[in-house]
Amino acid sequence: MVKSNAPSAGVHEEINLPHTAAIELYHNALSFCSQKVRVCLAEKGIDYESNHIHLIKTEWHENCSSLYKEVNPAITVPVLVHHGHPIYESLSQIQYIETLKPIPELIPKGLEEKVAFWTATAEVEIEGGELGSMTEEALNAAAARCFGTSVAMLSMPVFLSLYEDITWGNIFHGFLVYPNFGKAFTSFIMKLFGSNFITMAPFSTKSVPIISVGRKHTRQHLEELDKALRMDGRPYATGADFTMADVALISLFERLWQGNYEFLFEDLLAVKAYWQRIQSRSSFKQAILEHRLPIMNKARARIISMKEKVPAYKDALEGKHARGMSETDALMSH
Repeated sequence: MVKSNAPSAGVHEEINLPHTAAIELYHNALSFCSQKVRVCLAEKGIDYESNHIHLIKTEWHENCSSLYKEVNPAITVPVLVHHGHPIYESLSQIQYIETLKPIPELIPKGLEEKVAFWTATAEVEIEGGELGSMTEEALNAAAARCFGTSVAMLSMPVFLSLYEDITWGNIFHGFLVYPNFGKAFTSFIMKLFGSNFITMAPFSTKSVPIISVGRKHTRQHLEELDKALRMDGRPYATGADFTMADVALISLFERLWQGNYEFLFEDLLAVKAYWQRIQSRSSFKQAILEHRLPIMNKARARIISMKEKVPAYKDALEGKHARGMSETDALMSH
């Protein structure tokens, strides 16, 4: 993510942005952080004006437009705006929402440590911001440390599938407006080869191991969640109530759904029931379901179709599971 000219985190009362509502949110449908903030707002019952900002993966570099740079020179999403004053960085935004409307509590007293554990493990921490430059040892260490990182390693098929529906004009536009040439070039390559990138030499020598590491550790994090849920039959990550821990986990499960990775918890009955419970909440419908773009649904459908038609692609995404071995057995075989 681009950090040059990035405003500091928190509320900026010295900035007054044009606004038409007391609370506005600039966000993207696919963005992990945007999803978390939308869920918080929905859980709190806070009305806001939605300003969807496209990233190249959902259509074009709208985040690089002159209009959006007025909102956030760092060209990142989300940005929460209250009475014209922007709040930058999603963690600060979530904290601000908590103070704005303390009830219902998303960080209940007495559960602070449990909430902190799940919110921390749901973070995405990638050394240097580039998975492709990390050694296998570093990939394993990062994925083992954070559930969010392991899921991020499974995102490549999603992004590649999305790029197949991005116009070449918008790809080339990225070279003119995006400040990181390397990432603009990566978008070009991903568009050029599409979903075939994963199984095509020489790219497969990097992509397949990244997905494999992500799959292995995502399964382990899911098993840890399953154990916590089964321990006392709790409905949510920290107990009887929906908390910030669940807010953090929702975006990870949504990405697993987007990539058709539900097979990773098909046999984890507590996790499977948890995901169904999350999807039944009104906040999920308002903050996630209603924001799924047609391009996102098409990308998931393409992944499912590719797995049916191309055995090597299915094997790259599912590993030994694709060959009839359960993920638990696959892990034990290493």
